[in-house]
Amino acid sequence: MAAKVLNFSYFARKLAITSHLSINKRCNVLHNVFKYFGTSDRLLGVTGIPIKMPALSPTMQEGTIVKWYKKEGDAISPGDVLCDIQTDKAVVSMETEEEGVLAKIMMQEDSKDIKIGTLIAVMVEEGTDWTDLEIPSSESAPQVEAPVTVTGTSNQSDFSNSSIRVFLPSVRSLLDIYSIDASHLSPSGPNGRLLKGDVLKHIKDNNLKPVPVSMPDAPTLTVSGMDSVGLTEMPVLMPDAPTLTVSGMDSVGLTEMPVLMPDAPTLTVSGMDSVGLTEMPSSSIPKPIVQTRKPLAPAIESDDEYSDIPVSAMRKVIAKRLTESKSSIPYLYASANCQMDKLIKLRKQFKKNGVHLSVNDFIIKAASIALQTVPEVNSVWSNNGPRPSPTVDISIAVAIDNGLITPIVHGANNLNLEEISERVKSLAGRAREGKLKTDEFQGGSFCISNLGMYGITEFTAIINPPQTAIMAVGTSRLTIRHDKTPQTIMTVTLSADNRVIDETKAFEFIEQFKLNLESPSKMLL
Repeated sequence: MAAKVLNFSYFARKLAITSHLSINKRCNVLHNVFKYFGTSDRLLGVTGIPIKMPALSPTMQEGTIVKWYKKEGDAISPGDVLCDIQTDKAVVSMETEEEGVLAKIMMQEDSKDIKIGTLIAVMVEEGTDWTDLEIPSSESAPQVEAPVTVTGTSNQSDFSNSSIRVFLPSVRSLLDIYSIDASHLSPSGPNGRLLKGDVLKHIKDNNLKPVPVSMPDAPTLTVSGMDSVGLTEMPVLMPDAPTLTVSGMDSVGLTEMPVLMPDAPTLTVSGMDSVGLTEMPSSSIPKPIVQTRKPLAPAIESDDEYSDIPVSAMRKVIAKRLTESKSSIPYLYASANCQMDKLIKLRKQFKKNGVHLSVNDFIIKAASIALQTVPEVNSVWSNNGPRPSPTVDISIAVAIDNGLITPIVHGANNLNLEEISERVKSLAGRAREGKLKTDEFQGGSFCISNLGMYGITEFTAIINPPQTAIMAVGTSRLTIRHDKTPQTIMTVTLSADNRVIDETKAFEFIEQFKLNLESPSKMLL
């Protein structure tokens, strides 16, 4: 920068001493000055290189910053890990392909639901002043729109400039029953909405009781020549109604007359129709009745309050994709019972020799051989229709805290049982730690979901698009043959996309898988 300042002095002196030059030459000197300093970081500020939220999986729409490995001012080289990002599938490390200095972190750790393409950091070229950073407004963090408050206006002055608060019916009912002023409550819903739980909490904390509602005392009508008649129910009165004036009575506006007893003497009043009146003895005059409405107060549980569990991005994507799968794919199912006695015996022999193999390892191997025999099942669905997979890549469903992930055993048909066992252990362990690489859980041509370790006898699994089939595996269980001898069987169920796999191919695959599993020694070759 000092060199640039010296150069500026040089240009200034040169411009001063060349005042005798022509106007064109002096303009050329001035042009060189502005051309040189027009790119100066000190005069214009450093223009940063934006780092945006990347799409780390085909189904990813937003992500969460888990951890930053670089801080502001750190040098960055190609291949360096900037941060860990929680996608809809796993925690993936974000690497950079640029070289420079991390100048500004826009999204801190634990920033959630960041849309793809959102600016998360800014870097500058090496050698520039990263503290003098200018962030273009178009690249700044997205502005969150403030919630809009809806206000209502009325012709009446007492309602002008007042906000309209809309409550759910259950909330409004509780407010009325317990005579609660909503302005005294603290809403916890989105955009300041008052929820039913807020009202129930207020009722419980203040030990409120339902407020009884009483009807006002009934008016008494007194007519000359009659006793007092107590009325417990009055007709609806409207303004500007005709007026009945009787000696000993005040003016009463009536729009509807009560039904009177028949054969009563008739009283005619000017301006009204004839009204039949019945004289009643004072002993039979009913007393005013006060009606008390007993509201049905909802039961307030005395147990601890419930809490809402936030849905992870992974579970949202799983729900969306599996719903699309069930609604858009014509499903075909095929089941079979496999005899496991020979496999169990072979597994014990391996164990004696110090080789620990799980039943799932044999299942993966048997499925890989069956997929080679029936390649129609080893396929994916693309926009143009089914596409056979050139390799046998089997996805294994693994349950993790945030949902479900399917790490892939690539080239399972080319691996022996021990290699499959080691590969599955490594993938499952890193899946639970959220350390899978992208290519270790994206793709796959076939999927296996095994719930045998949970004691599930049998179930049907949902296809994970774009794959066209998935096999559900139940637990091994002891049964009795027809000859009264015991046997161990295991039920498997294939869910297949009927657009790609017809009934014949599905049954061929199940039969081939069963044959491989019931003759495990053939899988050792």
